[in-house]
Amino acid sequence: MKKTLILFLFTILMFISNNCNDKTVDPKPNDSDTLPQEDIKWASLANSAWPMNHGNPQSNGRSSYSGPIKGEVSFKIQYYGIESSLVLGKNNELFVTSNYYPHRISAMKITGDTIWESLAGGNIATTPILTDSIVYWADASGLNSYTLEGKKKWKYDNNCSIWNIGINIGQDGIIYCITEQNVLKAISPEGILLWELKDERFRADEHGAPTFSPDGTTLYVQGNNVSILAVDIQKRLVKWVFGDYELWSSPVIDSYGSIYFIPGEYKNPDTKTLYALDAMGVLIWQYDFEDDYILDNTEPTIDYDGNIFFGGSIIYSVNYKGKLRWQYNLNNLNIVSPLVNDVNGNLYIGAADLGNTSILSILSLDNNGNLNWKTNVEGENFLGASPAISNDGQLLFPSFRSSNIIIIK
Repeated sequence: MKKTLILFLFTILMFISNNCNDKTVDPKPNDSDTLPQEDIKWASLANSAWPMNHGNPQSNGRSSYSGPIKGEVSFKIQYYGIESSLVLGKNNELFVTSNYYPHRISAMKITGDTIWESLAGGNIATTPILTDSIVYWADASGLNSYTLEGKKKWKYDNNCSIWNIGINIGQDGIIYCITEQNVLKAISPEGILLWELKDERFRADEHGAPTFSPDGTTLYVQGNNVSILAVDIQKRLVKWVFGDYELWSSPVIDSYGSIYFIPGEYKNPDTKTLYALDAMGVLIWQYDFEDDYILDNTEPTIDYDGNIFFGGSIIYSVNYKGKLRWQYNLNNLNIVSPLVNDVNGNLYIGAADLGNTSILSILSLDNNGNLNWKTNVEGENFLGASPAISNDGQLLFPSFRSSNIIIIK
């Protein structure tokens, strides 16, 4: 009888504890201004330095390797018409796509030597994603699966025109993509459609890239008239929606499931807001700031202390509580690419003069907002989507609809 009573009381306490935890807005409350982050293990991804768009399924843009120290352009790889991000294989093989004729995907050595190429079936603006044996890539004609050596395994092309800059992959290897028809498709590693969910609010253009919660159960999809739609991939439904403004850049997720994003059109309103939500879509805090332009596909990044970096003509750093740490004025330049950071918390920024886009720079700040280095980029039309940090300290930066991949050491 006593054991039964003790077990009953223990069950009640556990129920209360779990319910209290569910209602906690701050997933890891503490008195410190830092919230240590860890790399989320993702069994389906390649064991490489940068296997997908913005680095990982949470799109936090953080590398576990050191980035370039000198800030010198070591060389350029001539490659025309990039509209997607870059990804790296385990030996720093580079996978990249071109939306110039002939539309194609290319695998090459980091020296620029081509390993193999395959023609696309239409326009291609989507970043490839790597497992240890497969490269998945998408275009306007469907989703493709190739071996890392360039052998075609399958193609899924049933109403599967994809324009998003990013696709994502579940822990179990299922590929998730948003089609041009505003349909989320879940496709098995064998190329079989498992399920689909249509929602006219899903962002289907080149600005979209769904991101995953750390536990792999929720996919966060950008909205075209709302900010975020949280999709429960087990129940296969939208479980909550947040915001009245469209979202032009992917939400980024920290190790505890908090979600950070800046909604609204790039030039309106004048006051921009970085929102922090918990995994249930409840507002934790918001940080309002003044900036004329927050461009599309300029995702924030999160360092190993949980600090968030973001901005437009000014770079801001706030801690996980939304408290300003520092700001850095770019002086007539504006962020034009997703932000990334390395294992030491160094920040890497692609910037341009929006009044004269031939003026391009790549720069690095340390974790306290001091300039490490700044490199002017010559001869390119514009800087592209997410750069990649290699395992040997190089930064690979794509141009946008231009002619080169820029390698910085």
